Amino acid sequence: MKRILVVDDDMVTRKTASYILSKEGYIVDTVETGQRCLATLANEYYDLLLLDIDMPVMDGFETLRYIRNNPSTKNLAVVFLTGDNTVDSVIKASSLNASGYIVKPFIPENLISKVRDILAG
Repeated sequence: MKRILVVDDDMVTRKTASYILSKEGYIVDTVETGQRCLATLANEYYDLLLLDIDMPVMDGFETLRYIRNNPSTKNLAVVFLTGDNTVDSVIKASSLNASGYIVKPFIPENLISKVRDILAG
């Protein structure tokens, strides 16, 4: 069973993504900050991380930098799930080796398809 961690300061996004992906058979956990994400990753294994960019204190880019600089998480698949659809952010995500980029509000079928594609290969 594949495990997914959803990191977003918006409770509705966390609950919606968790509900959709749980119905598809994934084990889904959620946290609301970059700091909680890093603490969770230190103790748990995940196959995929869905990460918001615009969060207080530690944004998604900073969180991903920590993930990529940690030997135990550097190869973790990370997809940005964000309302930020600026070209600069997409380029920055790519430069940090993000596995994908989904813009909120998302279409459930698109989220499922992207997650399946990334976890398949």
